[in-house]
Amino acid sequence: MGKGDVVFRGAPPHMSVDCAQARGRSCRKAWDQGHYYLQCPKIGAIYMTTTAACYTCFGVSPEWVTSLWQSCKITKETAEKEYVKCKKHVRAYLENVKFHTQCVRADAVAERQAAALRDLQPLMRDPIRVQQVESDFLPQFRRPMFRRKFLVLTGPTRLGKTIYGRGLFGHDATLELNCSGVLHPDLREYDPLRHKAILFDEACCQMVLAHRKLFQGPVEEVTLAHSSTNMYSYSVFVYGVAMLITSNSWRTELQDCSPEDQEWLRGNSICIDCDVRSLTKQINALARSSRKAKRRELDGGLSPAQCVSLLAVYILSGFNVALAIEFCRQKRHACTWTDEDTQAFVENLYLQQSVEDLVRIETEQSKRRLMAVRFIASWECHNFAIHANQQGAAPSTALVARNYVLHAAQLAAEAVPPCLQRRVEQGPAALPAARRGLRKWSRRFRRRWGFRWGALEATDCSSVQETVDKVSLFWHHADWLTSRVATDRVPVYLNLDETSVAYSFYAARGWISKKVRRPRARVPAARRRGSITHVALISSVIALQPHLPQILICGRRSVSKSVLARFQSIAPKNVVIFHQASSWNTASIMCEILRLVGAVLRAKFPSYQGILLLDTAPMHVAPAVVRVARLQQLWLLPVPPSTTQYVQPLDVSVFSQYKGFLQSRSRDVRIERGGVDVEDWLRLVFAACDAFLNNKAWYKAFALVGVPADSQQGEFARLLPKRCKIAFDDWIGETPHQKIERLKRERREAKALAKQLTKAVKQQVRKVKKVQESCMMRTDGHGMLFAAISDMERTRGLTDMEALRRHLSPGACKGCSEKGPAAFLVGSVVRSVLRDFVKDLQRRFHLDRATAALELHSQVSLERKQAAVHLHLMWDSRKSVSMGKGDVVFRGAPPHMSVDCAQARGRSCRKAWDQGHYYLQCPKIGAIYMTTTAACYTCFGVSPEWVTSLWQSCKITKETAEKEYVKCKKHVRAYLENVKFHTQCVRADAVAERQAAALRDLQPLMRDPIRVQQVESDFLPQFRRPMFRRKFLVLTGPTRLGKTIYGRGLFGHDATLELNCSGVLHPDLREYDPLRHKAILFDEACCQMVLAHRKLFQGPVEEVTLAHSSTNMYSYSVFVYGVAMITSNSWRTELQDCSPEDQEWLRGNSICIDCDVPLYKP
Repeated sequence: MGKGDVVFRGAPPHMSVDCAQARGRSCRKAWDQGHYYLQCPKIGAIYMTTTAACYTCFGVSPEWVTSLWQSCKITKETAEKEYVKCKKHVRAYLENVKFHTQCVRADAVAERQAAALRDLQPLMRDPIRVQQVESDFLPQFRRPMFRRKFLVLTGPTRLGKTIYGRGLFGHDATLELNCSGVLHPDLREYDPLRHKAILFDEACCQMVLAHRKLFQGPVEEVTLAHSSTNMYSYSVFVYGVAMLITSNSWRTELQDCSPEDQEWLRGNSICIDCDVRSLTKQINALARSSRKAKRRELDGGLSPAQCVSLLAVYILSGFNVALAIEFCRQKRHACTWTDEDTQAFVENLYLQQSVEDLVRIETEQSKRRLMAVRFIASWECHNFAIHANQQGAAPSTALVARNYVLHAAQLAAEAVPPCLQRRVEQGPAALPAARRGLRKWSRRFRRRWGFRWGALEATDCSSVQETVDKVSLFWHHADWLTSRVATDRVPVYLNLDETSVAYSFYAARGWISKKVRRPRARVPAARRRGSITHVALISSVIALQPHLPQILICGRRSVSKSVLARFQSIAPKNVVIFHQASSWNTASIMCEILRLVGAVLRAKFPSYQGILLLDTAPMHVAPAVVRVARLQQLWLLPVPPSTTQYVQPLDVSVFSQYKGFLQSRSRDVRIERGGVDVEDWLRLVFAACDAFLNNKAWYKAFALVGVPADSQQGEFARLLPKRCKIAFDDWIGETPHQKIERLKRERREAKALAKQLTKAVKQQVRKVKKVQESCMMRTDGHGMLFAAISDMERTRGLTDMEALRRHLSPGACKGCSEKGPAAFLVGSVVRSVLRDFVKDLQRRFHLDRATAALELHSQVSLERKQAAVHLHLMWDSRKSVSMGKGDVVFRGAPPHMSVDCAQARGRSCRKAWDQGHYYLQCPKIGAIYMTTTAACYTCFGVSPEWVTSLWQSCKITKETAEKEYVKCKKHVRAYLENVKFHTQCVRADAVAERQAAALRDLQPLMRDPIRVQQVESDFLPQFRRPMFRRKFLVLTGPTRLGKTIYGRGLFGHDATLELNCSGVLHPDLREYDPLRHKAILFDEACCQMVLAHRKLFQGPVEEVTLAHSSTNMYSYSVFVYGVAMITSNSWRTELQDCSPEDQEWLRGNSICIDCDVPLYKP
């Protein structure tokens, strides 16, 4: 080809044969690179045509793209697209592009930063001298120190705090970190050879508390960036490096911290307030508040105006001291005065006033006198309401208001609010404004005096002891009947009782639409009021239950004879219908029922002796009924009056479930057919008798009420294989009857043991000597635990309940060496006295080990509102020890002796002694002082179960339990994790309660949602028919439009699982319940999360596996077929950032609704 052959529009070409310097495949590759050079969209490209398109006719190497990008032939964006088309090491090349861009930007930023510093240099001013920085902070770095304080510069903005901090050690030698909203600062750029200071700009208190060791600058290396695996953790050496913090709200954040954290922050920091005027104002305000507080302290926490009102209350009430004390209690704040102190203050205040002032307070109409009159009237109303409650009545608002007006008018008519006066005088005819004013006054009065609006609960007149006696008599009678059964017969318990069954269950509670105007159930008036009587019979034997008769008593007006005749054939075999004028049970019907029961037992179960439980209704215990029962060989076991809710199985376990079964079936029939006629209702009752009563085992219902179930043991044994060593009592648990028998047996054994012990004591006393004491005891190597309770001196600080509770706190009783509320206790019982007392006992009686502990008696102290201490003593000896009661009297207090821990032998006994010693040595709540001759963990081992027992009985705190578990050195992780999990459970319960309370408070604010046409026409109909795939709903738009609440309301709040997906790519569906949840709401979900879980959002019929990983150790599957998927986020903006393929998939599988108006009605 000649040169002239390739002339284009008169322009000769520039020929290059550089690419031809290769052979074979290499030459082919060079040719391909030449073609790609022309086809690549370079900068300035206009038009290109070819007969061999790249990526189709030949492959493209990513290195060719790099070469073009390196020579600036193509832009960065073009290079990224070409790398993607190459499909070879795409991530590596794209990350290379991204990193290159970051480097370029970093260089550009560095240049611009240097230029900015040069421009700002002329504006720099000399810093002022801060005395506290120069005298306290900087000298720390001129001498060796284990810990150094950090500097905090706090104050308003635009005061130069950051520039001042960087200038202390030089701009180049100071590392500045932006810590606004950060809890974990990034110190990877810190260079110990360069930086002399680190400036944490806008750091918060929580960040400092989370890195305490870092801010103290220790000599050891500090590890940061902790995680579960610590894969990305690192260490820094910050010894001798100054820590600086600049903040605008340090003081405010400091107040929100706990007292312990505040103390640590103040002790390890040098805080400088940079606003002089604000500091001056704070000082003046503090001085004023200090003066006011001192004045209030002198006046019992009352202001001068409140003191005048107090005098008015005292005078107008006829010098009622109790009323004046109540006034002070309501008005004063943070005052620890007792009632005696308050009484003395009131009397002194009255005596300090002149006669003229007292007359003016009593006679002149002033604001303070009116306040006193209202308080006196409120106090009288308060007493009136309490008296009415004690008499069993809850006074109405009008009655209390009338009482208030009556008392207030006697002292000052002006004290009565006008609206209250009109409402009381006019009664129901008062204007709406007066009635509204009465309601407001009533709410304020109830909130102030601790009342609530409601009805009093009615309780049974019988006492608890009377009920216990009746139930005990019932159980004794049952035992006696069981013991009277012949040896060749088996006792079987039956229970008979009647219940009313309504003709219609239209009033069953359920969901009612608010959109339909007052939906109603169409039920005739006769069906609403009528009912039949079902006389139910249950047995403790499973095989007997289907044969027991179920009696239905119907009235002639409700069910006709023709209907009964037609349904008599389909009724279950054991259902008997009595058709009479009334549906009430009578004695004659009871006789027929007993004859039916007797026939069943004689014909099919001749070896059973029936014992029939029934209440004492008149028709149950009529003479004719008792006579028929005797003829049918049925033994009657009457349930005492007022105890059916405790010991009658039908009332306790059956009837509520029976009515629920009928309600559920009746609702289903009404939904299906639109109503329930007489025939449908009879079918429901027959189904309840057959499917519910006949096919369920009721033996546990008898066991729960304490009726002996011995007759069912043989039947229970046939239910399980012979290899199962499970008794009937193990299956149903210990019944109350068995519990009483066990307690009786233990009591008999205890009495026998006490008799033997008394006999042994007498023999030992005869052998040793005669002792003139009122009580003697002997132990053969057993431990003794006794407590000596002694009331301490009554002081002013302990008469108040709050002060006493502080004494009972764990921190108040750590030991006698501390100063605090427990000092008076330890001062009265000297440590040396108690120690000498223990040593003297050990020396005189040759005890092996002895431990004594002085503790605050919490229960007695709270009851008496006065501190009381008790002394515990635990000792043990391998030899027999005889000790008189007078030998262990301590400070005049005789002991309470207990030998409970001696119920063991050998090693078990030794273990019991050890547990007794540990009980005294453990740092319990209220502990004051302890001395021992056998220290725990050294002289004997401690079982973690002992710690758990003390923690369970609230004897020790959680922190103490953790420390003791560590000391035990046995399964430490398991026990500590148990403590941690217990704390999490308690917190979870508290959160659940608060959440429930918040939902109740928010319920009145809920509004009805608007109708969204696209949701009702496109989204919801998907779940009314089978589909392989369903679209998910997207609610997008600005905030505060109610998108989340609307999404939850589509399927109901309880049936919708809401997930917080803000910044989340992998949602956690472990709480999803397919039996409960009908919809899943992904709040603030992003497009990438949906794209990463496409199958999940399509709702397939197969289970979807989530939480994938390399090993899939923690993966799980969910079944989401037919479950609605709803997302609420800024969908449109994120959709534009997706690739075209992803955008097409998202649009095709979603129903997106742009919300520009609120989704609730105004």
